[in-house]
Amino acid sequence: MPGKRGEPATPEPPGPPASPPCEAAFADDLYMGFAPREELRTACAALLQAERALGRAAAGIPARQAEARACERLAAAALAALGGDADAVTADCEPRADAPGPETWQAGQAALAARLSALLPRVRDDRLHALLSDLRGRHLASLGPDAG
Repeated sequence: MPGKRGEPATPEPPGPPASPPCEAAFADDLYMGFAPREELRTACAALLQAERALGRAAAGIPARQAEARACERLAAAALAALGGDADAVTADCEPRADAPGPETWQAGQAALAARLSALLPRVRDDRLHALLSDLRGRHLASLGPDAG
């Protein structure tokens, strides 16, 4: 707004921003590129099911069984954080009579790590992200130093 003759012009006050960054925290997950809770719940239930199946494949190998139980607990915690019921999820396979070879274990670990790698960028909740990141890290660690 121009001032009187000889006085400096008074600037107009700025209007509200078109898209204030402070409002991003309140935007819908899907709008922000994150997976909705129901999709995450379904993905975590599938992860838990796969963890339990991998645990059954580890039958008879104590170190693998301990790792499988730890991963199953993390997957169950992730599902619980989303309001899911871990007790309702079952492994979709029966224990095999023949002991699985190391390639079966490695393939299962690699498949779960890949599934988690694809899911993590779509997780908005910090606690859930931390649980799933820890789970992914355990699978990568079991694959060896070159995984990742």
